[in-house]
Amino acid sequence: MVTSTEGGIVSTINSVAMEHSLIVERLSVSFKSGAGDVHAVNDVSLRVTPGKTLGIVGESGSGKSVTVRAVMGLLGHSATVTGSACLDGEELVGMPEDQLRRRRGIKMAMVFQDPMSSLNPTMRIGSQVAEAVRQHRKVGRREAWSEAVALLRSVRVPDPERRARDYPHQLSGGMRQRVMIAMALSARPSVLFADEPTTALDVTTQAQILTLLDDLKQRYGMGVVLITHDLGIAARHTDDLAVMYAGRVVESAPTKTLIGAIRMPYTQALMDAIPRIDAPSHSPLASIEGSPPDPSKPILGCAFAPRCPRVGDRCTTTPLLAEGEPGHRWACWYPLGVDA
Repeated sequence: MVTSTEGGIVSTINSVAMEHSLIVERLSVSFKSGAGDVHAVNDVSLRVTPGKTLGIVGESGSGKSVTVRAVMGLLGHSATVTGSACLDGEELVGMPEDQLRRRRGIKMAMVFQDPMSSLNPTMRIGSQVAEAVRQHRKVGRREAWSEAVALLRSVRVPDPERRARDYPHQLSGGMRQRVMIAMALSARPSVLFADEPTTALDVTTQAQILTLLDDLKQRYGMGVVLITHDLGIAARHTDDLAVMYAGRVVESAPTKTLIGAIRMPYTQALMDAIPRIDAPSHSPLASIEGSPPDPSKPILGCAFAPRCPRVGDRCTTTPLLAEGEPGHRWACWYPLGVDA
């Protein structure tokens, strides 16, 4: 079931549509279950700008991937999606599946976190990239193959003519992820979603993939949404940040602004959990005590309160995401560095 909210949301979208590839307004997602409705995403609003990267950061279960899949229409009939997601002036929420299918790849594409499970192990990688090309453009097999080799070259696959004839198991994890990025770029989408694209890759390969995404967004002028649980990665490879917890955005700002003046205690906890190279070898890694709330149960007050070191009397009431400083929004009654 999908519904699109009318009125104020539509007028807001129209006023800023020229500045952004993707405008998400008050997006909510719930699923039916035996225990009742599971509210996975609640009232999320985001902006994706051409040539810029938006980072969505949070623990597992915070709603990052569900938000993106809702925008792409990949949640299936079990999900109820409300709100708005406007891509290049077109409303996606409520759009029929056959129309959405035509926009995937051409207008929006996704790079998943496990390329081995996304690639066909029985097909050469060049054939898989060429197939993606032919899905979106009326070209012959030979031209599609040439375009596939060019795409592999653009994502820095060495000796692409030869590697195009390899099978997925013959490539490293980093090379397979480059193939997935090449397939996603086959129709030059306006927005590229990268869902934990460096999972299970070594640190050096992670850096190469993320640097590649940085270069590609500038080359093609596309917006990138980088989903990650690692605030350190997001700090280095994004232009804007949205921190999610329990299905909600709890802090958002341009990346430099947010990292330079973290206000939400949850964001600070994510930052503290990043291993430091200058930390004593015997010091324990920091962690966030407790667990996120159960999304199938009502949340009274601030969702982070049971785990928050700054919890106070006002936390029994849900704080709204609001602009506390120019361009910087947070949802906290007792923000860091600000007199409450």
